[in-house]
Parts: sequence; C-alpha cells; structure tokens
Amino acid sequence: MGKVSKRLLIVLLIGAFVIPMFVGCDNGGSEPVDYKAKFLDELKTEVGKSTVATLATSGDDLTVTFTNSDFSTVHAAATALVATFKTKIGATSELILDGVTFTFNDSLSLTAVKNKIYNLNTNAYNGTFAYKVNIKDYEGQNFTLDGEVTIAGVSVP
Repeated sequence: MGKVSKRLLIVLLIGAFVIPMFVGCDNGGSEPVDYKAKFLDELKTEVGKSTVATLATSGDDLTVTFTNSDFSTVHAAATALVATFKTKIGATSELILDGVTFTFNDSLSLTAVKNKIYNLNTNAYNGTFAYKVNIKDYEGQNFTLDGEVTIAGVSVP
C-alpha cells in the first residue's frame, strides 16, 4: 500500500469509529423530556389524589377548584402535597406571591402562604392572582413557572 492509501485507510477507520459515536448521541429516538410539563402533570395528579380540589393548567396558568371547604381538611391535604413535593424538588425552590418569597425548606409556613393568598384576593380566597415558582433540582433540572392562579370553590364561614 502506498502512503496515501494507508492515510486514507486510517482516516476511514477513525471515521468508522468516531462518526457513529456522534450520530448515536440521541436519547434512543425518544423526544426530549419537557420537565416543566412533567412537573405540572405530576402536580395535577397529586392534587387530584387529595380529594379536596382539582387542578387544571393552561401553559403556566393554574386553576384550582376546591371541592371541600373544610379548612382543616384542606390544610392537611396541602401539608401532604408540600411534603410530597419537598422530596422531589430542591429546598431552594421558591414560590413568589406579590413580591413575597416562600422557600420550600423546613421553615415553609403554609399559614403564611394562605394569609398571603387571602390578601391577594378581593373575594376571600376565591380569585385570580399572579404567581411565580422557581423550581430547583426537579429530576436534576431547574425551571420557572410564571403565570396566574385562579382559585374557585372556597366557602368562607
């Protein structure tokens, strides 16, 4: 073999090993994971399991419709929901309501969140208000939900 033929053979061999490595860098032919959508689907499922409310989404906008107005039952369900998601998201994840930040760590006060929601709505707890959630470390991913929450079905005694 001549020098050109040997060089060409080496280039072809390298190409035969390297090119498939780059071509094979897909995720098995499946679509990329939309972690925000996955999180919202999981949130809808968990809220539905609570039997005190339903959750509908449209993009980042959320509609929570309560089917039970007993505050102790709703508080227990909210506590369980937060406990579930604390195991799925990082402790530095944040809920921001009207400039007030609530961090999903051990000092998160659901009473403070409830009071803030009450103050944001003109009709007790029912109404629509802006929210933002900075999710950290959900399956290793960080993302933000930024929209409006509509709450309906709350009967205040």
